[in-house]
Amino acid sequence: MFKKLSEFTEKFIPKTFPSECIQLIVYCTKSNLSADDLSRKISEVSKRSSDKASEKNLDHWYDNNQSQQILRCSDFSDMEDIFEEAEYGGLPTISIYDNNNDIMLIAIGPDKSGRISRLTSNLDKY
Repeated sequence: MFKKLSEFTEKFIPKTFPSECIQLIVYCTKSNLSADDLSRKISEVSKRSSDKASEKNLDHWYDNNQSQQILRCSDFSDMEDIFEEAEYGGLPTISIYDNNNDIMLIAIGPDKSGRISRLTSNLDKY
């Protein structure tokens, strides 16, 4: 009986999630934020973006230590492109703008790492 129950459970509840869920934060180096401001704004965009994530991805992200990557971008126009691609790609995305209406920070996800990494494969880690 136990064997049948475990086979049934394995069939419908996989032991491993098909792909890792991550959250990605992209920071524009031209925005010149202080360390305190940057930390506060990262926390803000992270929270707001996770509020937009699907319940399934959010649960998996929480269960796996809330994996987060911070990348840097050197140009505001690249930030606009990344934000638009993520937004139109259906990913949970939030941005913070500066006084000149340029994007300073973007939070993408939590979502499957494969979907997120396609957008930002050319950026450096912060």
